[in-house]
Amino acid sequence: MAANSGSVPECLPAGSASPLNDEDWHIAFQKYRQIPQFQKINYNFNLGDFKSIFWWEYVHRLLGRLIGIVFIIPFLWFYFKDKFDKSTIRKVLFLFILGGMQGIIGWFMVKSGLSERTSVSHIRLAIHLITAFITFGFTLFFALEILNGNAHTQSKKSIRKFVKILLTIVTIQIIYGAFVAGLHAGKIYNTFPSMNGKLIPDGLFYLQPGWVNFFDNLTTVQFIHRSFAGMIVILTFILFYLSGINKMNSIQKNGILFFYERCIFTIRSRRIYTSDIGRYNSCSSSSGRGICSL
Repeated sequence: MAANSGSVPECLPAGSASPLNDEDWHIAFQKYRQIPQFQKINYNFNLGDFKSIFWWEYVHRLLGRLIGIVFIIPFLWFYFKDKFDKSTIRKVLFLFILGGMQGIIGWFMVKSGLSERTSVSHIRLAIHLITAFITFGFTLFFALEILNGNAHTQSKKSIRKFVKILLTIVTIQIIYGAFVAGLHAGKIYNTFPSMNGKLIPDGLFYLQPGWVNFFDNLTTVQFIHRSFAGMIVILTFILFYLSGINKMNSIQKNGILFFYERCIFTIRSRRIYTSDIGRYNSCSSSSGRGICSL
C-alpha cells in the first residue's frame, strides 16, 4: 500500500469521487506524472497502469472515511440517548482522536514521497503503522471492557511484567517491520535464518555516525527485524509455559496460544517469502554482502 500512496498525490476532501470519465482520469494521471515516483521509476506507465495502482490507494483512503462514519453515527445516537457515562465518553472521544490522528499521520507519510523521494519515508511509515496498532489495541481493550465488565482473573505480578516486556519487544518489531518494508530491506538477503551464509552479516555498522545504521542501513534493519522475531517466539513459548503453571482463565490461555501460533505461522511465511525472492532475483556475490539486483 505504501508503494501506491503517491498515486493519489493530494489530500482528498470529504466526499471526493474517483475519476468518472476519461478527462478526469487524464487529469489525475497528469498529477501523478509530476512526482518523482513516476519520473524515476514508473516513467513507462500508461493510463491503464496508473489505474491499477490508483484504486488501491483510493479505496484505502475511502475505507478510512467509512470507519469514521461507522464510528460517528452510532456515537451521536448513543450520546443523545444518554447511554454513556462520563468515563465511557472520555474513552470514546479518545478513540475518536486516535482515528483522526491516524488520518493526519497518513497524509504526513504520503507527502514525504511527493517531492524528492520515490517512495514514502520509512520513518513516517513506521509512525503510521504503530499508531494504527495503538488505535486497534485501544479499540479491542475498550470492547473487551464493555463485554466483560469487571469480570477478569488477576495474574501474578511476575507474569504481568513479563507480558509488558514482550509487548515492548513486539512494538519494536512492528516498527522495524515498517522499516524493512519502507526500505525494501527484505529483498537484499534471500535465505533464512542465515544472511548470505552468516548468522551475523557483514556491514552492520558501515554508515557513520553509528546510530544511523539502526534506521537507514538495510542490512542492520533486516538483521534486527529477524533477531527480534526469534526472540518473540522464544518469549511467547515461555509465556505459554507460564500460563499453564499459573492461575489463568481459558480466555487468557487461548489468547496466548493464538499469539504463539501466529508467531510460528509468520516464521513459516518468511521462509516461503525468502525462497520466492531468491528464485526471481539474481544475487551479486562480488560485493560479499548478498545484495540482489532487482
